[in-house]
Amino acid sequence: MVTAMPTTTATPSAAEARPAAADDLGAHSLAGLLERNARAFPDKPAVIHPAGGPRRDGTRPAYRTLTYGRLQQAVEELAAGLTRAGITKGTKTVLMAPPGPELFALAFALFRVGAVPVVVDPGMGVRRMLHCYRTVGAEAFIGPPLAHAARLLGRRTFAGIRVPVTLGRHRLGRARTLAAVRALGAEGGAAAPVAAGRDDLLMIGFTTGSTGPAKGVEYTHRMALSIARQIEAVHGRTREDTSLVTLPFYGVLDLVYGSTLVLAPLAPSRVAQADPALVVDALER
Repeated sequence: MVTAMPTTTATPSAAEARPAAADDLGAHSLAGLLERNARAFPDKPAVIHPAGGPRRDGTRPAYRTLTYGRLQQAVEELAAGLTRAGITKGTKTVLMAPPGPELFALAFALFRVGAVPVVVDPGMGVRRMLHCYRTVGAEAFIGPPLAHAARLLGRRTFAGIRVPVTLGRHRLGRARTLAAVRALGAEGGAAAPVAAGRDDLLMIGFTTGSTGPAKGVEYTHRMALSIARQIEAVHGRTREDTSLVTLPFYGVLDLVYGSTLVLAPLAPSRVAQADPALVVDALER
């Protein structure tokens, strides 16, 4: 005998507020979920961020807003350029972008092409960061000019780098600028997202090293989607949420849920030195 299950009908406002059912989250890649959100609500604020980063004089920074539609456009442009530059599926890529829209555009562009971002906490210090990069065997390097200077000085650590990209305005050695990468992508048009298996490597994130040597943690697509589902279930995350993010890379989850993230005006390598007044100002956004 078959017994009908009781049914409930969600109100339109409740249905619209949900980012995705757990089953829906499990059926997509992170890049696919961002694209879905961008198509559903392109004008919704995705990232609210300080203009120009933390200020030394303690004055309150102006804030800018990046919408989901514009973020997805940047992701697709960068994905096409990175592919043409030689960053493709499986390429382990050091990602050292400062907190801001570029960090998220680059992260999702790498996810889209199937490359593997390598993320290290800058607060652990240069020596331990170099050790982390030495052990991972990265083939591509995306970072600001100062990071590339360290790369050039530590040639043994970065001997395997074949695709360097600088976030500065000017070319640095073999390193293309981000503008050049975008132009490279425009030459060939948009690239379709690369299909990834659930057990394919998504990214490598290193522990902080606060209780011992920093260790690389390999995240598969399945793991990342499971984490997203669990946080959604426990905290009831919806696209109506706004989060203050102090650990920038965790903002990836907000973009998966379709919520809005606010970046606090602080330096990730000096979180303890953040000005409380500026953090409160960010909370009020």
